[in-house]
Formats: sequence, structure tokens, C-alpha cells
Amino acid sequence: MLLALPAHAWGPQGHRIVGKIAQQHLCVPASETVHKLWGDGSLEAAGLWPDQIRDQSLWKHTGPWHYVNVDDTGPLPPAERSPDGDILWALDHYLGVLAAPDVPERQRREAVGFVTHFVGDLHQPLHVGRADDRGGNNISVATPGRETLNLHRYWDTNVITSVQPDPDRYARMIAPLALGNRQHWQSTDPVAWASESLALRPTVYAYRERGGEVHLDDDYAQRARTIVRMRLVQAGVRLARILNLRLAPPEAGCMDRGRAGAGFLLRD
Repeated sequence: MLLALPAHAWGPQGHRIVGKIAQQHLCVPASETVHKLWGDGSLEAAGLWPDQIRDQSLWKHTGPWHYVNVDDTGPLPPAERSPDGDILWALDHYLGVLAAPDVPERQRREAVGFVTHFVGDLHQPLHVGRADDRGGNNISVATPGRETLNLHRYWDTNVITSVQPDPDRYARMIAPLALGNRQHWQSTDPVAWASESLALRPTVYAYRERGGEVHLDDDYAQRARTIVRMRLVQAGVRLARILNLRLAPPEAGCMDRGRAGAGFLLRD
């Protein structure tokens, strides 16, 4: 069944982590708007929602929006785009919804959910994936812990939970990676984020095969953990920048800063 069904990246832990980090970099007006739309769960709830509804008949058409297929050498966006849309198209579309004046609250809520989710997914390397193996879903691997699963699921879930299964503790652990990097990371756009994921492809596929089976050794696992930590923090601070720009009025003067002293994050 794992090989038959597409994995949903990140897993719930990953999306919660992205939401926790982004929440701490929101300015006060943007944070208040998110709370109005999503309640106490805020960006954690928003980031989980698109995976929770994607198998419902009303939302099945959103399945292709969670990834983009691209050759190893690019280009990005790919020369041939899916007629059903892809993650770059969907993110651009919902950023447009947030930028539009007089959008009904229901549509604004949906847009925040999709933007939150897609910014996260775009930073998972296998969501800028190869069509022939369905972003790693068709590759069965054995982990250092001797668990058998597919490569996609390993990257979106197991790399995180093997270090720390609690999203709050994991977010606290990796949050300092933003120090000194936040402004540079926030200066790029979604195509650049997709290009970063594509550039990680050689590392993602640098596993060993023995007897026709793929084995992920401890060295591979350590490289994966390092990459995933960085990608989750990058997704969080970039998401915050996007939402600050679109959910806070320009006169608030908070587009470049998070909330002073907010939560568990240090400030650069």
C-alpha cells in the first residue's frame, strides 16, 4: 500500500514544524489575521488542511498541486507544464488570491491554508521530483533502523521522527538556524526555492544498492537530517515573509521583522 499510494509531504510533523517557525516570524497584524481565519491552531492547522481534504471528491483536483515534475537538469519552471497544474502554479495562484482586494473570508482562509502548505512542500526535495519514480514513491528502501518504506516517505516523515517525533521540540531545536540567514533566505522567490530542491537531487539519490535492494546507511541518514533541518527552517521564515507582505497593511511597517521577543526564537 505504501508503494501504491502517493505520500503527502511533508508529513504532519513537518507541516507543524514549518507552521511553528513561521508563526514566530509573523508580525502582529499578520498573526492576528491568521488567528481570525484559523483560530487557535493558526498556521499549524492551516498547513495540515490541504492534505486532510485532498482525497475528498470536492478537492481531488488539487492532488497535482502538491509537486512539480522536472528533469534532472531542469529547467524550472519545466518547459512542459501539467494541464492539471503543479505546485508552482498553485502557489502563484493563491498568492494572487491573498493579494486581491475584497476577497471573501472563506476564500482568504483557503488561500492561507494552501500557501502555508505549498511553501512547506516546495522545500521537500522530492516534491520537485522525477516523474518516472513519482518523486521517490516507487523506490522501496531499507532504513538504518531496518524499516522498509518508500524513499518519499522516508524524506517527508522518517528523517524528522528519527531525530525527534515531537514537532514542538524539533522546532525549538532547529529554530536557531535562522540566525544570520533569515533576510537572505527571504530575499528569494518560489522558483528559487524549487531550484534549491532540485539541486539536492544528487544527494537524495546517493544511496547504495545491494542485491537489487536500496539501503540507506547511517551516513546517508545524517546527510538527510542536515538537509531536512535546513529546509524546514527556510520554509518557515519564507512563509512568514509572504504572509507579512499580504496580511499586514503597509503602514504597519512589519514586512521585514517578526514579532519582537515572540515565542522560542532568537532574533537576528
